[in-house]
Amino acid sequence: MRSELLLAVLVAALAAAQQINTPILVDLAHGEASKGLDFWVNSTANPLAISDFASLYILVPPGTSVDPLISRLNATKMATIIRGDLSTVDLSQFKVIILGQPPKTLSDAELAALKKWFESGGKVLWCAADSDYPAQGSEESQAACNDVAEYLGAHIRLDYVSVEDSKHNARAGYRVVGIVDPPPQLAFLGFMAQRVLFHGPGVIAVVLPNGTWVPANSPAVSKYYNNIFVIARTTENGVIVEHRTSADKKGRDGKAHKAGDRGVFALMAVEFMPGNSVLILSGETPYGGYEP
Repeated sequence: MRSELLLAVLVAALAAAQQINTPILVDLAHGEASKGLDFWVNSTANPLAISDFASLYILVPPGTSVDPLISRLNATKMATIIRGDLSTVDLSQFKVIILGQPPKTLSDAELAALKKWFESGGKVLWCAADSDYPAQGSEESQAACNDVAEYLGAHIRLDYVSVEDSKHNARAGYRVVGIVDPPPQLAFLGFMAQRVLFHGPGVIAVVLPNGTWVPANSPAVSKYYNNIFVIARTTENGVIVEHRTSADKKGRDGKAHKAGDRGVFALMAVEFMPGNSVLILSGETPYGGYEP
């Protein structure tokens, strides 16, 4: 895809999304937590709340009770509860779907429904994962997001490692303050968000045509793909750490990164897909995590 075409695709996708109260579906049907969602829609506490331009819908499993935060958001009409899973609800009503660190993988039926929705065009799917640190569910969220990416035919992945940054952090190397640094054609993504906390994040990789995984900011990526872009990164003081590996029989080994690797690492990346839809993967979640 040439850069001119990419820009046209981006503009078309954005134009399709420009509607009053863009409907956003947040998933809690795969074990995700709700922490932080109230801040999304509370315009009194948060001047950048989404309530001015979007409507929040929260997907919860059928037949289960919801936590007090979700009940309150639903009661005050700051969000709407929907019961079911990704294969049983009508996804066509949503422009954006966000899975925030899912500790459970999606079913085949859900993957098929999500793909049908995504390929209908003009959609944004954000699957946010975490690192391989066991307190955050080890590597299950990476596996869940990678299942989604592979099913959609995308090439970006979450690697099974952690990353720290000794230079740019919030008083601890694992509390990485990511630098929002998109390419020029996506520079608007950095508007009012030049720095973002990625608390104990994982990193993004890309699968090359031969099946090899490489870091998302590797020169090899642009050799094969020009629809993949890194949005947020560490500084040059990034270092890869592994908390769970095949050696301890509790985890997976990194495929594009190994413990001790140093340099700049991708924390969030996007891949533009056919039909003007966009897949986002990130190594930390905007809700539900330890410190979203």
